Amino acid sequence: AGRGQITFQKTYGGTDDEYIGNVQQTNDSGYVIIGTTRSYGVGDEDIYVVKVNVQGNIQWTKTYGTADMEGGSNIKQTKDGGYILSGAGDLENYILVKIDAGGNEQWHKNYGYFGGVNFDVQLTDDGGYIIVGSDNQTGYSGSTNTLCIKTDENGNIVWCKDYSVGGGVCIAKTTDGGYA
Repeated sequence: AGRGQITFQKTYGGTDDEYIGNVQQTNDSGYVIIGTTRSYGVGDEDIYVVKVNVQGNIQWTKTYGTADMEGGSNIKQTKDGGYILSGAGDLENYILVKIDAGGNEQWHKNYGYFGGVNFDVQLTDDGGYIIVGSDNQTGYSGSTNTLCIKTDENGNIVWCKDYSVGGGVCIAKTTDGGYA
């Protein structure tokens, strides 16, 4: 197909509402989709991940969550072929989940109550992760801050920084080795 032409069009989900957070192309030329489901899982809303091949056919779907509400924001493929996904819960806590290539959960971390939303996750050079989002708990005069959490490869916090600038939605590595 040429530029701008539809190569496939598919619908994923159940009979209730599903919301998309992000789509990433995978090393096998397929795609992994993260979002929130009300059709599946154990809670009112759970993190929903769909892995599809290059034609858009489902390879697997998984949900991650508890009886509380959780939603998926972003997903990245990791060096081991698995995925790291970020999201937030109804308690407004940040969530980070590491899964293998088949979608099986390896670990799941919740990070405090920040009163905001976790938007982005990136892999760091040391094998860990950095997540960014909004933080309404420490905002000045009711404003929203940007919160960054750096973890090791197992999701343990290395550092946590709160910046008094509007709620962050994405993070990228800079040429000097930092993040913006």
